[in-house]
Amino acid sequence: MNQERPCRATGIIPAVRLSEEAARLRSLKVHPKDLALRIPLYVGPTGTVLHEGHPYSMPPEAISMPATLYLYADRVRIVAGRYEVNHPRKFVAHEGSTLAAHRAAMVAVVSGKRGKRYLKRQQLLELGEPAFRYLTEIVHRRPRQWYYDVDRLHDIWNRDCKSKFSVPTTSSVFFSVH
Repeated sequence: MNQERPCRATGIIPAVRLSEEAARLRSLKVHPKDLALRIPLYVGPTGTVLHEGHPYSMPPEAISMPATLYLYADRVRIVAGRYEVNHPRKFVAHEGSTLAAHRAAMVAVVSGKRGKRYLKRQQLLELGEPAFRYLTEIVHRRPRQWYYDVDRLHDIWNRDCKSKFSVPTTSSVFFSVH
């Protein structure tokens, strides 16, 4: 801290000014861990909220609703109407957080057999490059039967890989075997 030179704006040395104002300073009533930035957003048509390139899932009933994202140091809380969801905060570029319950609910909301299959495939494709290569191979090798494999992989993913798994971990588990 500057102990010698006066500030140009106030004409007072900052160390002197700090000692004058020390009596008026008090500690925060809120613990710093509980401080959050409030960011107004909306839930997109895919049931996700996008913040700084990170998609966070929401229930399909919240689609197109205005939402508030509470950004904490280590977590994200999203409130859209009566829906409230907590996710771990993501820092790696384009990494997202999708809860297994939201994934299953989205499939249940989609109507028709074909729509459900394409949504399941899309959710698996969002796991990353290994998933993209694997599913592309399946679709091209078995153009009339790929959906059996997609249904099976999606069921395994929902059963075994809850939201605690990251995208690279999940991708390597499913798609490293040829």
